[in-house]
Amino acid sequence: MDSSTDSFSSLEEHIIFIDDGTFGGNNNVEQLGRYEIETSKQRESIISEIGNFVEQTSHQTDQSIANLSAGPESKESIKKRRKDYEYSSERMQLMMGDSTFLQLGISRPLLVAIRQLGWEVPTPIQDKVIPLALVGRDICASAVTGSGKTGAFAVPILEKLWRSASKVSLVRVIVILPTRELALQCKQVFTELSKNMDIDIELAIGGLAVRAEQDALQRCPDIVIGTPGRIIDHIRNTKGFSVDDVEIVVLDEADRLLDLGFSEELEEIIRSCSPKRQTLLFSATMTTSVQQLALLSLKEPANIVVDPLYEVSKTLEQEFVLISDGNNVNKRISYLLALCCRTYTQRVILFFSKRSVAHQIFIIFGMLGLSAVELHGNLSQMQRMEALNRFRKGQCEFLLCTDVASRGLDIFDVRTVINYEMPNDIRTYVHRVGRTARAGAKGKAVTLVDETSHARRLLSVIQKRSKTTLKSRSITDSVLDKYLEILFSKQGQIKEQLQKERHEKEIEMAEMEAKKAQNLIDHADEIYARPKRTWFRSSRKPTTTSRKKQNRKKKGNN
Repeated sequence: MDSSTDSFSSLEEHIIFIDDGTFGGNNNVEQLGRYEIETSKQRESIISEIGNFVEQTSHQTDQSIANLSAGPESKESIKKRRKDYEYSSERMQLMMGDSTFLQLGISRPLLVAIRQLGWEVPTPIQDKVIPLALVGRDICASAVTGSGKTGAFAVPILEKLWRSASKVSLVRVIVILPTRELALQCKQVFTELSKNMDIDIELAIGGLAVRAEQDALQRCPDIVIGTPGRIIDHIRNTKGFSVDDVEIVVLDEADRLLDLGFSEELEEIIRSCSPKRQTLLFSATMTTSVQQLALLSLKEPANIVVDPLYEVSKTLEQEFVLISDGNNVNKRISYLLALCCRTYTQRVILFFSKRSVAHQIFIIFGMLGLSAVELHGNLSQMQRMEALNRFRKGQCEFLLCTDVASRGLDIFDVRTVINYEMPNDIRTYVHRVGRTARAGAKGKAVTLVDETSHARRLLSVIQKRSKTTLKSRSITDSVLDKYLEILFSKQGQIKEQLQKERHEKEIEMAEMEAKKAQNLIDHADEIYARPKRTWFRSSRKPTTTSRKKQNRKKKGNN
């Protein structure tokens, strides 16, 4: 591996989007005629632009010949001419390209929203999925993280709803994701894409007020985005909410859903939906369990594989820091502090295997003046949402999290991902580092590697699979000693802070229990008048339930 001691700034490519959109929507004669007229105008506009481009290029060629005859050209002039040529080439490529959202048959309101999001051309997964989804095919798709999977199902779903508006209030689409954060992110994408359409979108996720969700779902939104447990809860207990007429079911991050033990919940939801539904299944990996789920839920699906298994982005630079005495916690933390205080100081996501370690580092960062937020399972849903929003808005530079954030989260301009320790397997590694170098942008992944056989073995696997050269970074002893000294000086404050937080947590829990008891007294009549809630897992044998809980704990401390 090469040696590297400097960080590199990422470069961004800007591409101009030419298409002006087309009319689409209802399948009546008048609308179809408008569509054909508008499409014809688009063709004429594009042909005219190509003609202008050819004329402009010819003029530039004549000018270049004249300049050469006049004498040597300045460096600034050459640089400007080269830039103009590259810009013109990009425009020509877009005008004559084989794949644009216009050519996929997308309606004008959706095209406008797509352009405003900055999506110039469909990604490979979008290019393959959207046409098939629009004609109603079931789809089983696999693509690497950051490949535009959400857009691949959001665009055709919104297009289909727009084309065939329902006169009756019905839940027409259900999107199922493994975590609350992914559901929130997915809703944001749907909301931004549908802002020129009259389409209702609601959430059904844990951690938020059930009553507010019930009120929203009773109004029968067009699209419900949620997690399996909460969706089943509403199917069983929310009056007026039904999935009988659902036209499209999306199972996103299917491998993660199954890893978290949701197989029976997914089967229950699928059985509750109409057998005439269209089902779109997306998974980063096609494991045996995912294939079994596909057999259960899909009918003659189109199988789409865009990227090889466990492949990282070609624009990702991977760096490894070999540390001695990896079992020494303070020494490992000193390596991390040296990296975050000196080299990687902006737009950094740090991954930890344990919530307790992530929180301890969060406290240390605060004491050293590093602006950070944490994201893990010990936080309430509101705290997790606030942390993500702060990092997204650039109000802090470091996001400290467990693997709850390693799947699917799309955060703009993440420059670096740091693994505090080597992940458990190659799949987890790929998903973690996939938070950067997304959609063609550049990024860096830095991993602390100790001398254990597991870490060395996984490093060897990463090296074999990588298409780019891995780099090694070393940190001098004098720098490490400096941060070790700082760390030792803060030990007392760290212990004090942890004790204070434990005490505050105990008080908070006691107050919550007291408030709950008081509510039972004050609202007894209302509470006992409500119909008894039923639960999906309540009818199971205790052994099955406890086994599932144990499996979830083994899958990760998120």
